[in-house]
Amino acid sequence: EEGEADEDEDDDIEEEEEEEEEEEEEEEEEEEEEEEEEEEEEEEQKKKKKKKKKKKKKKKKKKKKKKKKKKKKKKKKKKKKKKRKRKRKRKRKRKKKKKKKKKKKKKKKKKINNNNNNNNNNNRSSSNGRDGSNSSKIIII
Repeated sequence: EEGEADEDEDDDIEEEEEEEEEEEEEEEEEEEEEEEEEEEEEEEQKKKKKKKKKKKKKKKKKKKKKKKKKKKKKKKKKKKKKKRKRKRKRKRKRKKKKKKKKKKKKKKKKKINNNNNNNNNNNRSSSNGRDGSNSSKIIII
């Protein structure tokens, strides 16, 4: 009976050891699975982050492009406005110049006419030639 009890005890001990080993293996497997899951999750998170970053970058680029386009348009508009302003200024200047020239011509014509009339009048009425006109009379005393 003692031999049988020893064997039973040995068997029980072996079974307990095997069970403990199996439990340890199971725990190790579970830990490995958890680690793998964590790694996968991390990778997924990284991918998401990268995608988000890329999207953000793209959005930023688009915004920058839009801003640049707007700036260019504004600059073009400003340039056009300036050009029109200059054109109008030149036109006004030319008009003014033309008007001035015309006025001067008219004045000159009037002066010449007046001068002729004065000369004629002076020549007719004046006998002494002391009126300051450029009459060609020579007076001999």
